[in-house]
Amino acid sequence: MSRRILAPLLSLAIASLGVMPVSAAGQVSSGVPGSFAPCLHGGYQVLVRADGTPFANVGACVSYAVRGGVLFRLLDASSVYTPLRGFGGPVSPPDANGDSFGSIADGGSITGAFSFPGTCIPGFPNTVCFNFGMQFLGYVLHTSTGIAQGSGPATCDPCSVGGRAGTIGFATTMVGHAVTFDGLVFVAIDGGTWQITSASGDLAGISGSGTWTEEADGTRAFHGTVLAPV
Repeated sequence: MSRRILAPLLSLAIASLGVMPVSAAGQVSSGVPGSFAPCLHGGYQVLVRADGTPFANVGACVSYAVRGGVLFRLLDASSVYTPLRGFGGPVSPPDANGDSFGSIADGGSITGAFSFPGTCIPGFPNTVCFNFGMQFLGYVLHTSTGIAQGSGPATCDPCSVGGRAGTIGFATTMVGHAVTFDGLVFVAIDGGTWQITSASGDLAGISGSGTWTEEADGTRAFHGTVLAPV
């Protein structure tokens, strides 16, 4: 029997009998049964292709896997970042273009899809665990509109996503608005965007993006999706 005829028959048998357990394979790169095991027993419903598109059925998932496609889990990135320590201040006087500049950076803890792996044990002299930080150095406040815009890096280290641990680097943007206090102009942060730009450890290979908003209690809510290799 030719390979062309055998492959569809094998896929049909596995899809109908469901005899193989679902297991986490590091990367799908061959047509051996273990490569498509995550598709079985309904597993395809939480898996996506490398471009983030879902599978209509188990057969589509198996077909993609045996042809060398990499399977990913699509995870909800909802998280809450609590800044615990940082710096910032009033913006500079407007320049000739009417623009003022400022900087803000902070560190704290994040929980949810991005979280602290294992048990949190603060290191002296801290009384809480720090595993996340954001920086917006040199953001611009357009005094003509009262709108502030900036960009900068963020880091989650150590970080846990979907049961795996490592380090994640982000590119973030920020939007805010001017507020005046005691005659000085400050910027109140409204929110922005985030995108994973690097990952290491067991998190190597993940990607994701979304938005974040500054909440009334000072925390920052992260929303979006993460693609994690199976």
